[in-house]
Amino acid sequence: PEDLTHHACLGFTLWRSQSGWRQFLAKSSTLPITRFESNDVDALHIAALKGIGLLLVARNIVAADIKAGRLIEILQDHLPTSMPIHVVYPKTQQKIPKLNTFVEFLLAHFRAHNPLFST
Repeated sequence: PEDLTHHACLGFTLWRSQSGWRQFLAKSSTLPITRFESNDVDALHIAALKGIGLLLVARNIVAADIKAGRLIEILQDHLPTSMPIHVVYPKTQQKIPKLNTFVEFLLAHFRAHNPLFST
């Protein structure tokens, strides 16, 4: 991971100060140079496909490109901790079938795409 400081990286501008590359390189005093920054994950994804820099993003966003060989996954043994996802809705809507179906869909989707996913 420390070698990342010698590579051009892509930066997601919506990361909080302790997430993203900072969290990934917690033991390093130097952050990588970001060649391109955006608050749009799709723009960063395209930039990675064009070879502009290294991308740190949820695997499900780039899984098809990794499988097709358009992107190469690196540093699998050094992944940062996952960020939580919350589903928030009014207590009065707990018994609405559409809401329950949607929550079950989300849970199934994240379980299928992330073996470490927990509820």
